Amino acid sequence: MPADNGTATAADRFRAEQRVELDLRTPPSREEAGLADGSGTLIIERESERMLDVSLTLPNGAVLEVPAFGVVLSTSVDAAPDGPVESITVNRRVDDLATARAALVANAPTLALDAAEVGAFFDGVQPGPRETRVFASAGVGYLRIDVEVRHDPLNGEHVTIDYKLDWGSAAGSGA
Repeated sequence: MPADNGTATAADRFRAEQRVELDLRTPPSREEAGLADGSGTLIIERESERMLDVSLTLPNGAVLEVPAFGVVLSTSVDAAPDGPVESITVNRRVDDLATARAALVANAPTLALDAAEVGAFFDGVQPGPRETRVFASAGVGYLRIDVEVRHDPLNGEHVTIDYKLDWGSAAGSGA
């Protein structure tokens, strides 16, 4: 990271600290999210074996703490290059189905997911074919939340979990 002479951006801090901390009680500005002028996307990846520490304060004040290998902040697909930030995706990988289940069941209340639905999915996963499932949240404040779970036994026992938080045009409405 460049020397911090007061010009370090949020993106610089996220990368240097390997921590992404955002308060989503209101939609973050481009500056708060670390998006450079003219850029529609910021990708932050872990720089070692250690996972990124991700802490997101949701509109209801609940905090989602997730270790992640990557975080993507972006504007909408059809937004101008300097448009408002409208989504964040947190990419997580765990070693096995049991760990994935425990993580999602524990986070279900925070994310307004149906814990019984999450548990039923994991109860039904069979060895062999690739399994993918998207859990749609009831929403938390202005946020739409989807959690995608992918398990491909042909690539080992690990499970990828993508937390997708989207607020679309809420950023412009002050919602």
